[in-house]
Amino acid sequence: MSGLFSKETRARIALRPGELRIVLWAGAYFFFVLASWSLLRPVREQMGIAGDVRDLKWLFLVTWGVMLLLQPLYGRVVAVLPRRRFVPLVYRFFAVTLFAFFLALTLGDGSADLLLGRAFFVWSSVFNLWVVSVFWSFMADHFGSERAKRLYPWIAVGGTLGSIMGGLLTWGGLKLVMHLDGEAGAEAAVPWLLLGAIVLLEIGVQCVHRLRRLFETHASALGLEAAVRPPLIGGSAWAGLREVMASPYLLRICLYLLCYTFTGTLLYFVQADIVKAAFETRAERTQAFAIIDIVTQGLTLFVQVFVTRRLVASLGLGGTLAILPVIAGVSFLGIWALPAFGVVVLMQSLRRAARYAITKPTREVLFSVLEREEKYKAKAAIDTFVYRTGDAVGAGTSMLLGALAPGLAPVVLLAVPLSAGWAYLGRRLGRDHAARSREGAEEFGGEPPPSGYSPPPPEAS
Repeated sequence: MSGLFSKETRARIALRPGELRIVLWAGAYFFFVLASWSLLRPVREQMGIAGDVRDLKWLFLVTWGVMLLLQPLYGRVVAVLPRRRFVPLVYRFFAVTLFAFFLALTLGDGSADLLLGRAFFVWSSVFNLWVVSVFWSFMADHFGSERAKRLYPWIAVGGTLGSIMGGLLTWGGLKLVMHLDGEAGAEAAVPWLLLGAIVLLEIGVQCVHRLRRLFETHASALGLEAAVRPPLIGGSAWAGLREVMASPYLLRICLYLLCYTFTGTLLYFVQADIVKAAFETRAERTQAFAIIDIVTQGLTLFVQVFVTRRLVASLGLGGTLAILPVIAGVSFLGIWALPAFGVVVLMQSLRRAARYAITKPTREVLFSVLEREEKYKAKAAIDTFVYRTGDAVGAGTSMLLGALAPGLAPVVLLAVPLSAGWAYLGRRLGRDHAARSREGAEEFGGEPPPSGYSPPPPEAS
């Protein structure tokens, strides 16, 4: 019988000849992107709770509006620029704006710190989704479904290691500065984390260039000829949202993501209340959020190395996608039973580790059967605008529940049944992906479509 550690499972997840260098460079690319974000995440979290925690809910709504404004701009860039130009352009755009925040925070007199903190919270909430979405779109543009199932969990390990390094640099760096220069020195050092994030992001861009050349060099051996020299994507700036609305498959992916972001936002506000009550200063809160990141990424790394690929091979996409909803339901029940910082660290770490190690690479496989325009435009719309729509709905619901019935009980009564429906949706998506993969295999005589293949448009009648 085939199990998680059986010989048959190990054979299905093993690397093929020529794939190791690609996995290493793709993992390095993801390493520096997530290391950059991990320097910024604790800064964002402490800025978000610097004033009234209730203001966070309005910031989520503002972030949603910014996503809506940026969506057609990104769609236009993808339509008119080749991949080798627009991928680095996205990262360098965020690097430039990040440098502007660094200057404002270090050169200002402190009178506008609260306003800058609000702006940084919104900007970084846009940053983290877009830089990760572009990474996975770049991967999906080169890998077919079969290769994505095998390689994505390996590649995701690089991102986890980057997240661990970023969290350790944040926590350890502030600890060292506090030891050498006291609390005031640690407070002044927080904005300098932004400068480190810029450097890491640029190294990630250099990894993109190296990975692109590697794909071109080994295109023939790996069957990537169609993927390494693709035509311009073209289309309209709003094509991504239109494609989502026209596809039941993409709509179900949207609904799955909305369940994740909705429940995650409810849990996020619970976390914010507990951390704000437990710690007093900006440096202490930044370190507290860094601790959550370190524990999360350590657990994520263990699961990625020893469990994820075997779960996908044994349970299939649908069963694997149902794991996170179950953990989310348990997390709400755990924090409801004991609302303490230690419990928040444990439950958030379990939930986020399941997302990063299991659900994220598995969900990205769902996009491997799409056409090229869908992989960039529709996927970006889902990963950014739809994601933040779930945040906005979650923020609005949290405000409504807080006004009608304060406390954790109403949140739990809403989130737990929703998690059950979310698990069912994960199983359904697994069946949908299998059906699409079979359709593609039939078109190519029983073999999977080549990487980078996009079906031709229907002939005009």
